[in-house]
Amino acid sequence: TELDFDFTVTDFADHHTICIVTDPTNIASYKSTSGGKRCFTVAGPQTVSWDVDMSPKTQLGETRHYNIPIGRWHPGGTAYYLVFVQDSDAGNKLPGESTFSNIEFSQRPDLVLNINGVDTGVFNHQLSYGSRQDFSDNLVDVSDDGKTASMYGNLWKAFELPTPVTITDD
Repeated sequence: TELDFDFTVTDFADHHTICIVTDPTNIASYKSTSGGKRCFTVAGPQTVSWDVDMSPKTQLGETRHYNIPIGRWHPGGTAYYLVFVQDSDAGNKLPGESTFSNIEFSQRPDLVLNINGVDTGVFNHQLSYGSRQDFSDNLVDVSDDGKTASMYGNLWKAFELPTPVTITDD
C-alpha cells in the first residue's frame, strides 16, 4: 500500500507527522508492538523513535509531494484511523502551522507475467533479496498496465509468484 499527499509547512513545530492506526479499540496505538512503524515524519527538527523520518523533509515555506510505500514499514492490517501530529509540547504550545492535502491511499499495480501463455498478475509486494545488497528506499517501478518493470538505483527485489513455475530443459 502507498500513501500519497502534498505537505506544506509555514511554521515549524517539533515534528509534523502522519500516522496510520490499525487497532480499532486504541486510537493512541501509534507505537507498534509488532516491530513495524505506523508514523511518518515529514518536517520538524525533532526525531522520535517510533516513526519513520522521511527524507528529504519539507523545509520552511516549502510544499513537497510524498509517495510513501507504507507497507515496507507498517506492520499491516486494516486502517481505522488516519492521525495528524503537529507536536509543539515544549513551553509555548502555539508554534506550528502546516497543511496536508491531496491525501490518497493506493495499491501499486500488479506485475503481469505471461506464464505458459496466460497473463498472470503478481501481487506487487517487493521482498528484499540479497542480504545487505538491497537498498530499501528503491523499489521496482511497475507500469500501470503491469507489463513493464523499471529500476533506478541499487536494488535487489523479489516478487512472489502466485503459483510455482516448473523449470524444465525444453
